[in-house]
Amino acid sequence: MRGTSRGRPPNYATLDSELLKVLRGKPPPRKSVQQGIADLDRRIARDAAKRQARFNEENKLLAKVRAPLIDIVRKDQRAVQAMHQIEKLHKRRKLKLPLPTFRRRQPRVRFGSLELALVPPYNWGYGNWGTGKSGALNSAANANGDPNAGLLSVGTDGNAWAAAGVGSYFYPAGYTGSATGGGNQSVWFTALLGDLSYNWYDQSTGLNASSSGYLNLFLQPYDNAGNLVTEDVQEMQTQLWQNSTSGYDSNSNAGGPVFTSVGPMNFTTPLLNDFFYLLWATVNVQSWAANGLLAWSNATIQLQAVVDWIIVNQGN
Repeated sequence: MRGTSRGRPPNYATLDSELLKVLRGKPPPRKSVQQGIADLDRRIARDAAKRQARFNEENKLLAKVRAPLIDIVRKDQRAVQAMHQIEKLHKRRKLKLPLPTFRRRQPRVRFGSLELALVPPYNWGYGNWGTGKSGALNSAANANGDPNAGLLSVGTDGNAWAAAGVGSYFYPAGYTGSATGGGNQSVWFTALLGDLSYNWYDQSTGLNASSSGYLNLFLQPYDNAGNLVTEDVQEMQTQLWQNSTSGYDSNSNAGGPVFTSVGPMNFTTPLLNDFFYLLWATVNVQSWAANGLLAWSNATIQLQAVVDWIIVNQGN
């Protein structure tokens, strides 16, 4: 990095530009990004499967508790007709949110502890979803990550989960030019989200329904050969809501648009040649619903947000 002549103020625009070249470096190779996305898929699907298993086990136990009542109801046609009328009253709601507003930002570097602010367009978008297989009602899910604008949108209907996010990367500052680098450095990673809006609806007729929403950060380190160091991947999750209904009940809520953040995630990085990190910010939702004899439940979710900034602070 160039110095300044005695008596002249530093050219901060030039310093910012040169620092960005160091912190951003060359884009990671395609194989590295593919490794990162596969790791993300595995972790998000793993968490969804754990939550699904808990829900399935609970409804299996409820089915045993409910069995004597169902035997009685089936013998009374008036009761059966009333159950079907309840079902018509609780048709699944169609949720619709307005699209978030995109605000153009400029990347920046700040001194002190070194702050790198990453902004749209991000390098990669991410989307993944899945549906349950345990008596679900018309499971459907969608997810979209738009790296050009940082716009995220996810939705579920029935027994399903969905995740969407954006990703970027950085190289640690302070490399000394030696093969072993220049020691270790503390780093903080935060994502700032604007126009976060959500809408969910849970309804039970004898079986449980549930919905939840989360914000997640994922940090993936790579060695100087561009290989993901899987055992050192870090995750952070912030829960937006968790709701359940049971018996003969319904519940719903809508929130936003609000400005929120997830993080900071703190970690230590070695200052090694060509050692880089992939950073991901995601929104995740999951709904649970089931279908049984004279019993059912409904759940539906929609969530949208804009990832305005991904902030990386580096200090000794």
